[in-house]
Amino acid sequence: MYVWKSQKVGDLYSLEEPGGAVHEGTRDEIADKYSSIDRRLLRGGYKHHVKNSSGEYPDFVLTG
Repeated sequence: MYVWKSQKVGDLYSLEEPGGAVHEGTRDEIADKYSSIDRRLLRGGYKHHVKNSSGEYPDFVLTG
């Protein structure tokens, strides 16, 4: 999954799911969506691999 600040509107974020679906919403909406998808993937046997570039958006930095 990838999360980035939307280029369209300053206070929105975008989330790309595995498989390509893209969602836009507020920081809280995207954080909730991310958490939901993450739980689903973990239940399916996936493990965390975090690729953190600059830490520019620390709300989405994961540990685990």
